[in-house]
Amino acid sequence: MKPKKLLLLAAVLGIAVCIGAGGICASAQEQPVGNACLTVTGCASVEAEADLCTFGGCVEAAGNDMRAAEEAAAALLRTVKDTFAAYGTVSEESSSAYPAGATGYTAVKYLSFVTDQADQAEEIRAALAKTGVTCLDGVRFSCKEDGEYKLEALRLAIDNAREKAKALGAEGELVHVEEQCCYPCARGGTSDGKVTYTATVRAVFAKARHADARGGQSHAPAEGGAEG
Repeated sequence: MKPKKLLLLAAVLGIAVCIGAGGICASAQEQPVGNACLTVTGCASVEAEADLCTFGGCVEAAGNDMRAAEEAAAALLRTVKDTFAAYGTVSEESSSAYPAGATGYTAVKYLSFVTDQADQAEEIRAALAKTGVTCLDGVRFSCKEDGEYKLEALRLAIDNAREKAKALGAEGELVHVEEQCCYPCARGGTSDGKVTYTATVRAVFAKARHADARGGQSHAPAEGGAEG
């Protein structure tokens, strides 16, 4: 296989591995114009409405022995699942049982709640509190399909880098760009329901336009010479 074909195959395989790993890689590169380049960092954020809500919790119950405590906790869990069925799904992450005082046991079941009714988070938490859930962790908002938001954040970060390069005097084209990071962050209170995607890129621009960097091919003829 020829060297050029090998290089092309390696590039394609690299992109495939990156996509398969669940990340977004942004990399575009061509031969820089001369050695006169400027490197800048671009940043941007995109805000999206959350359509997924995840939080944790637990139920606990007491009994005269371990079996009684675990059966009581299981009954509580069934009530919790019935109540939450209208909103989403409940998963039991782990459980434990331990002696409580001189006699008796306490059984605990640790749960994970997932719902696509992110705008009903406070209502859901209030309903669960009435079923016997003894602990509810903070709400984590997210977006089920967030690839579009990440790509938009990366595009805006490149635009930001281009503006910075222009302000610093670069007039040439973008010759190389790399993604530094691109991540979601739910901000605000539990009722906010917003997710912000922030992206940072490292971009390299040619300081001069292509024709200028190559010595100006459209220059005037030398003194004493005849034009054309």
